[in-house]
Amino acid sequence: MSSPEVVRTPDVLDGEPRLAETDISVLEVWSYVRELEWSHTETACHLSVSEPQIRAAVDYCEANPEEIAAVQEARRDREAAMAADLDV
Repeated sequence: MSSPEVVRTPDVLDGEPRLAETDISVLEVWSYVRELEWSHTETACHLSVSEPQIRAAVDYCEANPEEIAAVQEARRDREAAMAADLDV
């Protein structure tokens, strides 16, 4: 198996950073590990990926805090726009 990596492609998850060959956002991994305080093992089992992939996502978030903050803001903006469309 090749080493896990984080990728961005415009056609998957609106270009958010994600685990390679998956549609799992690094933010999803981050929320389980940091916000819910799940272990890497629990998170890997829940998402059906390897622990090295979980470590890669967490490491990416820690190494790129400005990018992650921008992705979170863009996600909030998209959600607000969708909610506004529903209110029409």
